[in-house]
Amino acid sequence: GGMILQEHLQYQKGVDSYRHIQSAAKGGGEDGSTATGSASPGSPEGIDFDALRAINPDVAGWLECEGTGISYPVVQGEDNTKYLTTLFDGTKGKAGSLFIDFENSPGFTDQNTVVYGHNLLDGSMLSGIVQYENQGYYDTYPTIRLYTPGGSHTGELFAGYATPPTNHALSSDSPWALGWEETAGVEAWLEQAQARSVFDSEVKVTPGDRVLTLSTCTNGGKDRFVLHGRLVTDR
Repeated sequence: GGMILQEHLQYQKGVDSYRHIQSAAKGGGEDGSTATGSASPGSPEGIDFDALRAINPDVAGWLECEGTGISYPVVQGEDNTKYLTTLFDGTKGKAGSLFIDFENSPGFTDQNTVVYGHNLLDGSMLSGIVQYENQGYYDTYPTIRLYTPGGSHTGELFAGYATPPTNHALSSDSPWALGWEETAGVEAWLEQAQARSVFDSEVKVTPGDRVLTLSTCTNGGKDRFVLHGRLVTDR
């Protein structure tokens, strides 16, 4: 019973922390108060990156996935371990943060930018992307949204699948590969991703496109579910 209570308290800590962060990012303060004259959250101006940077200078963007409950800041640290157990506000917590691979270039400029996040029992963080195992779910929510200090972006989802975490060395055919020197390598990677996808998509992706990849644990932590989207800048 004590262990269950501790688990619940850890989840609640993350929920409370990110509720305050969401308020601060969308026109309110960390205390949940609402600011006046703030822009609509539906535009990049609606995400207050100045407020977010004041809380954590590692902030790189804000990710929203309609229907999944995902609406969180995205950070990039000096390694891929810190934010596994560090909340956006810098405190320790089981939920951790959504974070970009530390080897990615800033600004989502690489051929493939990878964002990691936990799959938690309370459905928070990146738990929701596993629902893309269902074709009907993809048909309902075929895009995700990314806001950055430079503008807003749409991720046109083209592949999603579960895979063992055996290629984290970032070989050229790994789902988590960040870039390729030759066009043939990109083409092979895209073809492989689409062939493995558990949902069908009509999104056309070319070697010159940027890809946003979301990655979380599945199957009790034995596998990873990855979701790939063609990243299109709106403005």
